[in-house]
Amino acid sequence: MAFQLHQAVLSNSVSEDWDSALEEWKHIGFDYVQQDGVCACGKQHISELNYVKNIYTDAELIIGSDCINKFFKYDISNVHDSIKRVIKDNTKSLNRSLVRKAVVAKIITNWEWGFYTDIIRKRSLTGKQLSTKQRINEKILKNIKMIKV
Repeated sequence: MAFQLHQAVLSNSVSEDWDSALEEWKHIGFDYVQQDGVCACGKQHISELNYVKNIYTDAELIIGSDCINKFFKYDISNVHDSIKRVIKDNTKSLNRSLVRKAVVAKIITNWEWGFYTDIIRKRSLTGKQLSTKQRINEKILKNIKMIKV
């Protein structure tokens, strides 16, 4: 499987050696699907997808979390855990850095960011606060592919 990933990365890169080729790739987004994703290494039935793009060739690849952590040295396990938690229960909170990245990606407003950070650790919310939090969660999850690491 690692050979397939190496082959996919190198064949879509300008550089011909692995270490230099890795420098050409940037994480451009992620998604969580129900076990129907395929990594560039060939592993099937993955749910934590990461999108990477080559800055020179514009090629894009889908990389599973194991390969992202192992080969690309991105540690985004906390982001995927956060996404899974909120998919299961929309009253839960997303990871603070993920919500911040949603502001940068213009998915949510600065006001929504401020609101979310104010209530992120609160155990008891009013009905209106909970409704607003759920709306923000839905907005972020709907546009999760636009968020970059």
